[in-house]
Amino acid sequence: PPSGPLSSSKIGFYLHVESATASPAALIRQVRQVKRHFPKSRIFVMSDGGMDFTSFCKQNGCIFALCPPANDLWHPWPFFRRLYDATLALNTEFLVFLDQHVL
Repeated sequence: PPSGPLSSSKIGFYLHVESATASPAALIRQVRQVKRHFPKSRIFVMSDGGMDFTSFCKQNGCIFALCPPANDLWHPWPFFRRLYDATLALNTEFLVFLDQHVL
């Protein structure tokens, strides 16, 4: 195992934007803050049927996926599948899940 702090390139960030409560300003701030503190880290943004951040992610170097809405409260499969897809796309050792509701 490595000693000392982890290189930020080993850390990937997953940002989930819900269509019902999406805040473009919050997402933009999250991405900018991650870039500020972890400039080498990759960021995956997923929107569940709401807002399209394709052009924003192209300009800011993040990966974006627009998915259909899913009721994750009744069945966890869509949530875990999207998290799995983000993990594959980021290809990092560690994944940090950031949710707009807790920031």
